[in-house]
This record gives sequence, C-alpha cells and structure tokens, in this order.
Amino acid sequence: MVTRRELEQYWLVRTIRSDKDAHFTGAIAQFAAEEENLTGLIANKILIKEAILLAKEQLIFRLWFALEDSFEDADMDEDRLEQYLDFDLVTSGVLYKNTGFYRLPLTTEQQGLLYYTDEDETNELHVALECLSAAGKSEGEAGQVVIIVKYVILEFA
Repeated sequence: MVTRRELEQYWLVRTIRSDKDAHFTGAIAQFAAEEENLTGLIANKILIKEAILLAKEQLIFRLWFALEDSFEDADMDEDRLEQYLDFDLVTSGVLYKNTGFYRLPLTTEQQGLLYYTDEDETNELHVALECLSAAGKSEGEAGQVVIIVKYVILEFA
C-alpha cells in the first residue's frame, strides 16, 4: 500500500534551472541553437508545469526538449528532438522594474505544458535554445539567458 508521504512526493513541484554563467553563454545566430544538459532531475519521467525564460536581450527564442543527450540526428529514426516551447520576449516579455532583463513565464490551467522522458536515464533535462530573431543572441554577459523549469514527478526510475 502506498503511504501518504509517498503519494505526496509525486505532487511536489520541483525546479531545475540553468546557470547564466555556465549555460547558453555563446552567441546564437538566427535559427541556430545551443544545447545544454541541465543536471538535477529527481526522476526521468516528469510533467513540466511551468517554464520561465529570463534574458538580457528582448528576442524570440524556441526551447527544444530532447529525449537524450544526442539531441538531433539526420536520420529521422534516431532524432531525439520532440517538443518545444516558444518564448516571444518581443511581444510578451516583461522588463520588471530596473532588473535589466526580460522575463516570460509559460504556464497553463490544464494538466501541464508537456510530458518529458529522459530516455538515456541520466537525470538530466536535455534542452536546446534556438534564437528565432534576425539579430541573434549575443555572447557572454550581454546575452545572458536563464531557463527555469517547474515540474512534478510522473514516475521514479
């Protein structure tokens, strides 16, 4: 029999986030992407409830979710990019007070934003940040980006 404590573990919202000084630090030209493996997932099968993008530049980004750290492949049978979220900071990004960066949270009143399975079971969130803006993302401090993902566990591995 499942105890209340065990059951509650599935409904606790957890957070994984990138580091502005370690992830997505390079310049990203239009339609190019930078891949990162964010460590710290508690389980390999999760439901993403909310995703937040913080960026110094007011651009349009697409955040791709890969099922393995191999990301994309020219062979469609091997490709592992399956889902994405768009962050349009130009239209919907908010510059809060004098923080110097734009923010855009994506959430839903429904079950969640998307289901994610880490197929290589590394307890990593495999993401690629694509820049959709013609200007491209700058390198270093001028182009800092942070991704925050809030999730619940679907299944312990």
